[in-house]
Amino acid sequence: AWAQDDNQTDVILFGFGSQPDFDDASIVIAAFDQGGLGLPGRDFYLSTDEKSVGIRAAYQKHIQKMLELAGEPADKAAADAKTALAIETALATAQVDNVTRRDPKSMNNKMSLEQVRALAPSFDWNQYLKLVGAPTPHHYIVSSPKYFKGLEQELKQRSVEDWKAYLRWFAVHDSAPYLTTAFVDENWDFFSRTLLGAKQQRPRWRRCVAAADRDLG
Repeated sequence: AWAQDDNQTDVILFGFGSQPDFDDASIVIAAFDQGGLGLPGRDFYLSTDEKSVGIRAAYQKHIQKMLELAGEPADKAAADAKTALAIETALATAQVDNVTRRDPKSMNNKMSLEQVRALAPSFDWNQYLKLVGAPTPHHYIVSSPKYFKGLEQELKQRSVEDWKAYLRWFAVHDSAPYLTTAFVDENWDFFSRTLLGAKQQRPRWRRCVAAADRDLG
């Protein structure tokens, strides 16, 4: 699903989900949103202040460590981490900013599937919608046509090996909280300690209870 309250939907490449139509709440439509970033938002990739530069350097090292834990040799993990960060930076550049996202009119881009395809023709939209089991809506909403045009450029310019590196990274990243202690600790060390300044990880039982509350409601 997409996340209107944040700068992006926190998933690989793009968000997709259902929502009431902006102009007619009696209609439920399908919506595509910008995504693709491991860091919390586009400013982490584009800001040039000393703190942001340091966070990006630490993030690249974190990606490398996680890929090494997943079994990659150190030199390959280093190269893949550089590639993954480069792709994420390009996607961040294509994203619209938070201010633009606060304006409902800028988000309310009604499109047919043919128009969605035209934004990023290199992506197999028919196959994707089939695999996720999406019904055919009255129309689609695309929060950021600019983002999907940027995604198209990356799909055209990047090699298959580059995309494999990016996808490997996200497979590890998304699974990290549920893997072995080494993955959990490295994931916490960057995202909680480095980014948020947390001093100590919650005990496992508290994390388990929080996960049950989150998923069961």
